[in-house]
Amino acid sequence: MSTKNRLKMCFVLASLDFMSVLLPPSTGWRLCILIIAGPMLNLVVMYLVLKGVAPLINGVEHERNVALSKRWITAIGVAGTLVVVASGFQGGIERQAIPFLLSGYVLLLIVPGRVMSLAVARRMDEVDG
Repeated sequence: MSTKNRLKMCFVLASLDFMSVLLPPSTGWRLCILIIAGPMLNLVVMYLVLKGVAPLINGVEHERNVALSKRWITAIGVAGTLVVVASGFQGGIERQAIPFLLSGYVLLLIVPGRVMSLAVARRMDEVDG
């Protein structure tokens, strides 16, 4: 999987995490399953995205990935924050959405930078070794 596809996967899953405020309120065992399964799915995706990042091929590819990340992090971050704020003012944020929102921000703000830094580091290792 290319670095660009790994970044896109992070952005899609982060968007889905922010849409968790639209889920109807759950109680009992459904709430427990939802709160456990959601973050576990995010952890598995983070692991698969970070595992086996390919080395950076050239500087042009890196610049395109940086531009892609800046655009999508800004767009999804602003839209997700607006959804959270609007839902919060309307009293629509259920406690079941909080783990999804936190993992959405992690997927959006931390993982793409880590993917690109791993690609650069692996390229440097190839050049040195």
